[in-house]
Amino acid sequence: MSLFKNKYEDIIDLSIDEELQNFKNKASTYLINQSNPEDFKFLRHTLLQPFDQIFKPFIKDLTFSIMINEDFNRPFTFRKLEKILCRFSSKNYTQGIMQVSSPIPLSDKESIKLAIHRILEDAYNCFLKEDVYLSEALLLIHIGRNYNPCDDYISAVEDIYHIVKCGQSRELQIFINDHTLIGLDESFNLE
Repeated sequence: MSLFKNKYEDIIDLSIDEELQNFKNKASTYLINQSNPEDFKFLRHTLLQPFDQIFKPFIKDLTFSIMINEDFNRPFTFRKLEKILCRFSSKNYTQGIMQVSSPIPLSDKESIKLAIHRILEDAYNCFLKEDVYLSEALLLIHIGRNYNPCDDYISAVEDIYHIVKCGQSRELQIFINDHTLIGLDESFNLE
């Protein structure tokens, strides 16, 4: 894990910050256009300031979990071979440390950026659909299933996630399901 942190943490942080802002802009625009924004509790929570400090570590830990799993399943030499094959073919290949599908060669950093974009898009869609209860575990499974639908893959990413996250609080779980957050029940205003 420390090897990946040393090598990729800066690009992961920058990519998450950028995509998180896009996520929040998209949520805000969506909610403004709804006649009953109170029906979208999870999206409304994403617009609150504490959300960034709670959700970013979740996305970061999930990104590292996927990265570790992909690196184990597709070692560096195999990824290099995929990149070479992609140069001579018009076919899509999964590439980079995050194994993102692309018809053009991708570096590890490009694959990280694309993967984080995809992860936050999947999270947004999950927040949009859920209306009763959204657990951290369900969010993890939803994103994992969209990344790779294989049950073994999802299970491996979940296991790695729990090791990576070891000892951290469950603030995300509490935050996204808390009905008492200031301004959400009666006076929530997007403007």
